[in-house]
Amino acid sequence: MMKRMMCVLCVVMLGLGARAHGQDDARAILDASREAIANTEGFTAQFRMFGEGSAAIKAMLPTMSGQMVFGQLPEYGRAMRLFGAAREKQDAISKSLDILKTNNMIAWVNVDDKTINEHPSDSRVRGVAPELSTMIFDVLLRDDPYAERLEDATSIVIEESEEVAGVLCDVIYVQYAKPKPGSNRSRGGALHNEVRWYIGKDDRLPRRIKQITTGMLKIRMIMEISNLKVAPQPESELNVSHTPGFTLKSTLHADEPEVEQTPEPETHGAAPAVTAPSIPVAPRVKRAPAYAFEDSTGTKVTNDSQRGRVTVMYFTGSWSLPC
Repeated sequence: MMKRMMCVLCVVMLGLGARAHGQDDARAILDASREAIANTEGFTAQFRMFGEGSAAIKAMLPTMSGQMVFGQLPEYGRAMRLFGAAREKQDAISKSLDILKTNNMIAWVNVDDKTINEHPSDSRVRGVAPELSTMIFDVLLRDDPYAERLEDATSIVIEESEEVAGVLCDVIYVQYAKPKPGSNRSRGGALHNEVRWYIGKDDRLPRRIKQITTGMLKIRMIMEISNLKVAPQPESELNVSHTPGFTLKSTLHADEPEVEQTPEPETHGAAPAVTAPSIPVAPRVKRAPAYAFEDSTGTKVTNDSQRGRVTVMYFTGSWSLPC
């Protein structure tokens, strides 16, 4: 009996040792990839982003494809540019895509209104290109692409190797703990709780990221790259296209306001007319439509209860991928 218990204990200890060893190996691969990314001066690759799931889910998910350029900008450091085509959902019209992201700046081209937009990356800009929030591979811009939420990981394991566009990759599967009710993460909308990293065995650069969100719906968003060519990238390849005739809208240097230059009127020798300074007129604020509901404490909220206060209403739903 004692011998049998010792055998069972040995098996359990071996199992625990194998599991710990597997996690150590997975973390070692992430460490090697972290170093490879840090030492990469730049690369170009083809990319595609798409979703997996039921036909109904795939129909509402965005897609992107085109060229990716990764490198360094003198003023902003690491930079990633994507240009090609994108769809907001499966049956939407394909639109031209040209976006740039760094740790401090975002830029994109809006073909519809013929503008080139540049803003600090931490600003909440109206009309920001929705593709900026679904780049996925922009984690490579960080000093440690794998550190985010790693402290919340409940499991980090190596799965069977797979090929991505002809490149044999180690597959690292990370599962995260569910956010606690009431936490900032639980109130922040859908957040993936599983991720698979496909990391090239030879160069240790990632080739695919699969983010999995499980809940009312199971959504898998995937971005993968192919034909990766490592080489320093010129600054011209990292900036979005400055098409002639497009208007530049930039808040990067808000402390240096631009002054619109207007031509002096022709006076033909006469003294210029003196005009009174214009008095700015306050814009008329639209009244909010009628609303009435109870908040989480049971307090009734209406137009009258909020009169004289600044009120922000945020609407979301389980079907909203960005939320």
